[in-house]
Amino acid sequence: MVGGSTENLNRARPVFATSAENIVHAGALGAGMLLKLCNNLITYAEFMAMSEACKLAEAGGLSIQALREVGLSNGVVNESMYRFVENRNAVTAHASGSGMENPFSAFGRLAEKDLDCALKSAQDLEVDLPSTRRLRQVVHDLFMNKA
Repeated sequence: MVGGSTENLNRARPVFATSAENIVHAGALGAGMLLKLCNNLITYAEFMAMSEACKLAEAGGLSIQALREVGLSNGVVNESMYRFVENRNAVTAHASGSGMENPFSAFGRLAEKDLDCALKSAQDLEVDLPSTRRLRQVVHDLFMNKA
C-alpha cells in the first residue's frame, strides 16, 4: 500500500518488491496510509466478530472447531481470524498464570493507535464511523481476552 506519484512509485518499486508480493498504488501522497488504516480497521472488526462468535458458540455448547469449519467453507472466516482467537486465548491463559505481561497487550496498544488514526482521518474527511468508535473503546480488552 503506497501513495505518491506514479513516477516516484516506479522508481521505488524495486525496493518495495523486496518485501511485498503485491504493491497497491492507492493514489496521491498519503493515500497509502489511509488505505492501511482502512485495512487495519477491517482486521480489528473481524477479530472482534470472531472473538464474540466463539464466546457465543462455546456458551451454547458448540466447538470453536465447528465454527471454524463452517466459516472457512462459506468464506465468512479466514484463517487469521481463527488463529487470532486461538493464540490470544492460549497466551492469555499462560500469561495470567505465570505473572508475565501478556504480549497481546502491545498489539492492543497498536490497535488503539491505528483506530485513533482512522477516527481522526474520518473526522477530517467528515465521515461518521460509529462502529469504529465503539470498537476503539473495547479493542484493548479484545486483545487481552476481556471483551
